[in-house]
Amino acid sequence: MMSRFNKVARFAWVLGFFCMFQNAAWAQDYPAKPVRVMVGFPPGGSVDIVARILATKLSTQTGQPFVVENRPGAIGTLAMNAMAAVPADGYTILLGTNPQVRADMTEASEPYRQFAPIALTNVIPMALLAHPQFPAKTPQEFVTMARNAAQPIPFATPGNGSPMELAMLTLKGTLGLQLLHTPYNGGPPAVNDTVAGQVPLIAVGLPTALGQVTAGKLRPVLVLQNQRTELLPGVPNMKESLNLKGPDLVVWLGFFAPARTPAPILKRLESEIGIALQDPAVQSKMTAAALDVRFAPAPQLAELVREQFLVTIDAMKRFSSESK
Repeated sequence: MMSRFNKVARFAWVLGFFCMFQNAAWAQDYPAKPVRVMVGFPPGGSVDIVARILATKLSTQTGQPFVVENRPGAIGTLAMNAMAAVPADGYTILLGTNPQVRADMTEASEPYRQFAPIALTNVIPMALLAHPQFPAKTPQEFVTMARNAAQPIPFATPGNGSPMELAMLTLKGTLGLQLLHTPYNGGPPAVNDTVAGQVPLIAVGLPTALGQVTAGKLRPVLVLQNQRTELLPGVPNMKESLNLKGPDLVVWLGFFAPARTPAPILKRLESEIGIALQDPAVQSKMTAAALDVRFAPAPQLAELVREQFLVTIDAMKRFSSESK
């Protein structure tokens, strides 16, 4: 008679063989139907542009449609919440960016903990832009004006908790500026109102507003990070112009799937995204849209997300009182 130990060992072997076979089948057969790409921002913004460029390319590569679905609101939170209800089968994925945060968040409540990273696609520079009639033209003039303002100067951002708001809170809290945050539901409507003169300043990712800068409808004042960007030659950054020190905030874009999505599917998606980002036509479209291509596999995306989350939480804790 077969001992109980041998029965258990045989069952484990059979189960392991079945899982290995099933994993291989998943990788080979996926995708067998259309894939939905969730975007938590309005059409026309940076995340939407990346999603549509890559969805077109991935559809061609895999032979199955990748369909973009916009669910704007609360800096991507609505789309993230919707992802919590989808099956972990790889047929609904999220193109995410820096998550919405609150001052009371902790490491245990990290928003992207419930997702499996797939691949990093882009890192996007941020800038402070002004309506052409805004008096201050340099960072130093802006600081002097905002320090001495009788009333807080309004500035628009794509929303509460965005990296752009946090960068402006850093300026406000560190330099003692009189500023008033005006959050919008995404970058494009914030850009439109700044161009129309309803708000004098906007902190935004450059791909959303570079066309308006080129057309002379918005004027760059400051790059909102610790290094310059080739997209705005000659425009100084926070570190060099204002001598600000500390961790750098960046805007990252990356693909995620629900937790417990089979590893072979995640690897297939990572590989296909990497191939798509190497395509000269894809790179050309992203360059034309002021998007910096920055592919990295899942482990590096997870590390970046974690690092930026901690930087963001620290910034919110230090400057949350300034936003009230």
